Amino acid sequence: MSQNQNESSILVDSAGSRVTVTLNRAPANALDVATSRLLYSTMWELSQDHNVKVILIQSASPKIFCAGADVSTVEAHDVALMDHLGKTLKDTFLLMRSMGPIIVAAVNGHCLGGGLELALAADFRLASDGPAKWGLPEINLGLFPGGGAVAMMSRLIGSQKAFFMALSGQPISVGEAYAWGLADELIAQKEFSERVEQFVTSINDAPAVPIKALKQAVWRGQEMTLAGAFDFERVMHGPLVQTPDCFEGVDAFRERRQAQFGQGRMGE
Repeated sequence: MSQNQNESSILVDSAGSRVTVTLNRAPANALDVATSRLLYSTMWELSQDHNVKVILIQSASPKIFCAGADVSTVEAHDVALMDHLGKTLKDTFLLMRSMGPIIVAAVNGHCLGGGLELALAADFRLASDGPAKWGLPEINLGLFPGGGAVAMMSRLIGSQKAFFMALSGQPISVGEAYAWGLADELIAQKEFSERVEQFVTSINDAPAVPIKALKQAVWRGQEMTLAGAFDFERVMHGPLVQTPDCFEGVDAFRERRQAQFGQGRMGE
């Protein structure tokens, strides 16, 4: 899957089992209905490609990851339109959580509203240090976050911090976002691109079947009782011992060499 039209608000570049999705709607990557639909269709298409192991979401702008919903959508004061936008975003975020590839958000710049919701829907968030702000400003428009921020953030860092951020409407620094647990890594700007590359490459080099199973164990298990999550893990974990990658991993361990996943032998 490759899309190089500069006029597109979503650019997609595929390189084997790795895909880069770039937000490209200047100046702020605001999410209008058309862009949100395109984001959903992009993720849906990628979810159907079982060769994809990792997806990197980034911004074409070095100053802003995503400013959230397009204010013009709010200005229409159209209930059906706002509901459609919110549902499209939530459907996208649910898809991101349920699809096989690991999704990494490289957040370089401001991350606000629906942009923060997009980052929260990713499996990992790598943040560039600097003056950028993260926040949920919707309350200042007479709304509250409509793309799933409260539910996702509550599960990630606790309901009280999520409630506080959504109620105050005040942004926090990227350093605070990291301290709160919203960002998984805080990286110096001059090292950001290199570290993102290292992180994504490490996932791309990992064995495909167990990382996809692990993702489901984390996100689906979160919604289960502890006993249910244990049972689900057992179902997902057992068959892994007969995959080619497990044979390769054990052989590499015994032979004291680096495993070369994706080409091992099957169990009999």
